[in-house]
Amino acid sequence: MKKMVAKKIPSTRYGTIIEVNTPVRFYWDKNGYFMGVECSIPKGTSVYQKRLIADTFGIVQMLVEMFDEMDRETSEPTPVPDYVKKAFEDDCEPA
Repeated sequence: MKKMVAKKIPSTRYGTIIEVNTPVRFYWDKNGYFMGVECSIPKGTSVYQKRLIADTFGIVQMLVEMFDEMDRETSEPTPVPDYVKKAFEDDCEPA
């Protein structure tokens, strides 16, 4: 069976759960402002799975735009969270 890149997960607690298993990139500009999110969709992904990814990342894009609007109102950048910085520092340490 082919690996599912995106699928709905059954739940009695939530109306909808969508699991997306694909690389995701988050972008901040040099001034610390959050710029957006991007994902890669592997070749061979079904139309159904692409639709789930598009729906999910459509919501993410809407949230990004809301955060961007809040940043403009407060003139405060949305910094990269410290735990994300720490994760990358650990990966970059020499062996």
